[in-house]
Amino acid sequence: IMKTAIILNGNVRTWNQTKENFKETFKALDYDIYVSTYDRQWSYHPHIKNLVQHYEDTLLTNDQIKEMFSNFNNVVDIDVEDAQEVDDYANHLNNTFSPSMRNLLTSFCQFRKTKLAVDNILDYEFRNNFKYDQIIKTRCDLILNQTIFNINDNEVLLDSGNVFPN
Repeated sequence: IMKTAIILNGNVRTWNQTKENFKETFKALDYDIYVSTYDRQWSYHPHIKNLVQHYEDTLLTNDQIKEMFSNFNNVVDIDVEDAQEVDDYANHLNNTFSPSMRNLLTSFCQFRKTKLAVDNILDYEFRNNFKYDQIIKTRCDLILNQTIFNINDNEVLLDSGNVFPN
């Protein structure tokens, strides 16, 4: 049986509304979950805040976030960072980037969260002397479509319904 690691990274946002879809989408897989998130629930980009008219945010405790995933018995790791600390770090980086590179900061932050989750996966594999057959990265706030996860070695499956690559 193939073993899969699923990374859920970024803000938890609408996880309470999308987790049943997540379960249904991945029900045929033998998977472990790695959550890499923040203590701020929404943290929308300013453009999205204006688009959806949602300007408030909610700070969540580690216990509240753990509770959101409590009905999954295959959560290996939940890494929750202080969003303000990450914002401060990102703003520091933004001030060091040349103006032409500042639009890459959001991508860097997303990459960073994914890397933290992958590091946790590698550590778990090492400590338990095995390797996952595949790794899937997704977000907590998506409605996923059913797909057949038949991916060959050294291949990457990207979605077609969002900004490339997502």
